Amino acid sequence: MKMDESATTSSKELLFKRIKHIVGDQEEMKKVRSDYEKTFSSLKVKEPEKLVALMVEIMQKADTLESMHRGIHGLFGYFPTFDGNSFLDALPQMFHKRVKKIMSQILPHLQGMEIVCDYGAGKGDLAKLVADNKGRFVEAWDVISFPNEKTAYPVQIFDGYKLPVDDKAYQCTYFTNVLHHIADNEKAMGEISRVTGVRLIMVETVSEGKTKQEIAEDWSRTFMNDVLWNTLFNHIDTPVPGTYDTGEKWIKRFQRYGWKCTYYQDLGYDQESIRDRHIIAVFERQ
Repeated sequence: MKMDESATTSSKELLFKRIKHIVGDQEEMKKVRSDYEKTFSSLKVKEPEKLVALMVEIMQKADTLESMHRGIHGLFGYFPTFDGNSFLDALPQMFHKRVKKIMSQILPHLQGMEIVCDYGAGKGDLAKLVADNKGRFVEAWDVISFPNEKTAYPVQIFDGYKLPVDDKAYQCTYFTNVLHHIADNEKAMGEISRVTGVRLIMVETVSEGKTKQEIAEDWSRTFMNDVLWNTLFNHIDTPVPGTYDTGEKWIKRFQRYGWKCTYYQDLGYDQESIRDRHIIAVFERQ
């Protein structure tokens, strides 16, 4: 269950507190362990159960998010895959496969869109694929810079809410697993709507469940899978506020900004690298 937040707590401190809170809940951790073991098994890690047990032990003992990250990355460098590499060495290939999968999901909906915004672009891997496909003009934006790491495509930095561009500067904006990383995603939705003239393409993480109670009860499992992919596999500075919503509610929320959903699909557990359920929705200006 989602724990109460403090407005004065930094995003990293809050993230660490949430992880520790969930790790201390044995019932929640049964589900998390099961998901982690399935993830590492699908990624061809030898002894996935042993790796997960050691990860949980580090999570329990760590006194900072940074020490947790260092300890777990040390494990990744030690545990081998069936391909003969350490899991740490296998991460770049895993990232590439994930991006290619997302590209295959959004590509059919990019037809006719020549001026495009990647909102929450990370290191620009997806933006490069989109730009290279039919020579589209793509501007990529994110809140995190990677000064010591090579980026696949030029990514501009902004504050997460206000883009320095004109109204309807882009024909299309896509945002893939971005909104649940933004604490005030309502404000982000307004800005995405402001800068886009024709089409939105959204891929999002959603919790399991048919009732409000079931969805709320699945929050911790979804959140900890999010932590695995973003904080532990990727960048420690990635915000993980866990502001998930249902597919139905995302559609209703975007309707308030003048968008009509023209395509929707439950993608299920479509990524071998994370046990989170995803949906895709495409919106057109009404």
